[in-house]
Amino acid sequence: MKLTDLIVFYLQPDDQDLRPPISLLDHMQILRDILAVYTGSLMGNESPEEKRDGFRAVLDLIIDAGISMCTSVSESRQLQKPAFDKEVFMLNCLDYVSVSI
Repeated sequence: MKLTDLIVFYLQPDDQDLRPPISLLDHMQILRDILAVYTGSLMGNESPEEKRDGFRAVLDLIIDAGISMCTSVSESRQLQKPAFDKEVFMLNCLDYVSVSI
């Protein structure tokens, strides 16, 4: 182990929680807020395809960032504690993302 790994290991709490992290919950709330503003800004005569296509780029960016965040957190937690169930954690995160949208 490198010195930086040891510092991270000792400074971060032993978090074995398998729920999505608070940062993901906040991230998805921001997405819901952006979606509400986007929906409110529509004229009302857009087709469903136009509505979907207009928001797709924003959705892709935010979802990709949220999944990347969860991947980083899961890898960090597994470094802290090799017995950490990374797969269940990621499934919980992905489930929260899918329910949020």
